[in-house]
Amino acid sequence: MRHQILLANVSAPQARETCVTSEQIKRYDIDLKNSREAQRILRDLGARMLAFGESETAACIAIKPFGFDPSIAGHNLIGLSNSLDRYGTDRAAFRKNVEEALRFTS
Repeated sequence: MRHQILLANVSAPQARETCVTSEQIKRYDIDLKNSREAQRILRDLGARMLAFGESETAACIAIKPFGFDPSIAGHNLIGLSNSLDRYGTDRAAFRKNVEEALRFTS
């Protein structure tokens, strides 16, 4: 799972309007493709975490005292996927919240 969270490091594509050379356009296309694939994977992982949180109540109660919260992780993974194609504080905040909910250490 941590490997999938590293997808949050995918670069946001340069604004398409600012691409003027063929190299910049190629780079934009590659970055856009990578960003969309990372979004898909993070959304899937977020949905799985939310489903686990809703369907495995006993397991969630058992792991909560250890600081794990799959529901918070799931919501923030989906939020992270939605902000992945642009830079900003939202992206960093979602990632931090996921890491805290899953007790990942830097």
